[in-house]
Amino acid sequence: MCPSEEIEEREKAYLIHNLEAVSIEKRQRFRRPDRKKMVKAYYRPAAGKNSNCPRLLRPFATLLQTTNYLVNLCSTSLDLDQYSWSDIYDFVADRLRSVRQDAIIQRIDASDFRILLEKMLPFYLYWGFLRHNYPSRVSFDVELHKIQTKEVFTSLTDNYSILLHRGSISSPMAAFLPEIYIFNVSSPYFPHLFYERFRPYLKNLCFYRNFDLNFYYEFFRSFRRSPLIMKLVLAQLVPQVRFRAFQCISKAYGSKQNIPLEILCHLLDFGDVESLKSCLKELECEMISSDSVKFVQSNIGSMSEVNFNMPYWHCCKCLRNLMFKDLLM
Repeated sequence: MCPSEEIEEREKAYLIHNLEAVSIEKRQRFRRPDRKKMVKAYYRPAAGKNSNCPRLLRPFATLLQTTNYLVNLCSTSLDLDQYSWSDIYDFVADRLRSVRQDAIIQRIDASDFRILLEKMLPFYLYWGFLRHNYPSRVSFDVELHKIQTKEVFTSLTDNYSILLHRGSISSPMAAFLPEIYIFNVSSPYFPHLFYERFRPYLKNLCFYRNFDLNFYYEFFRSFRRSPLIMKLVLAQLVPQVRFRAFQCISKAYGSKQNIPLEILCHLLDFGDVESLKSCLKELECEMISSDSVKFVQSNIGSMSEVNFNMPYWHCCKCLRNLMFKDLLM
């Protein structure tokens, strides 16, 4: 998983990550490496590293083995709680980036690259979910994570397009086409062009209709019934759908009657009442009692005034207690 030259170089420079060490002892000044755990790190071309050197590039079989190892390592490490979440993310994200770098430099076949990308995708979606829901436990560059997630989706789209052009694509092979479509649903022109290209393989896109037409009740109904990977993709739209739902409810029922919080929790799939109350408080809605709210048309402004990065906007009942290993089943 790591070329011998890099292993020797990193050992000399003591550049051993926690997840590559034999053991972690605070008294030790330097970590002792376990060569079986070492994985080739990502290097930017400008860092003076010859990433194009053929002997340092890993073949597809090794890249697949490495990707499987990293994904399984992430799952077991989270379960054992042996390392900090930030350590796990930093290591796995960097090494997966290195896998993509080797694959791109070698120009490996689209059918092989597709397999690698499909195995990586759950990692990026899950950690985006963790970052929104548990910000105190996860610390990483959010913008860089978004860029890398988009890179995986874009590369997957490109490889699906190559397979489509060859005539060698099928519905099982194009497993993540609906997720790609929904992930880019807010992009101008992309959904239409993507749909025209992959129409025979795109089925049950009611999510887009429900999101576009603000059918918030139907959106969350289909959200709850979706596969886990699709749920994580749809989760990025949840704050926006909820805000638009609050706007709709305030115009339809503003100043007329009190609405029980329990009903709103069910309609908008909130994981708990406290998260719903936090959203309503941010929107300056009038709480009549501990279990009901009154909407006034004037107290819900524009989306730009709302901090959608707060965990209570992302809290979903159907994603509560979601484990990374659940995505690998």
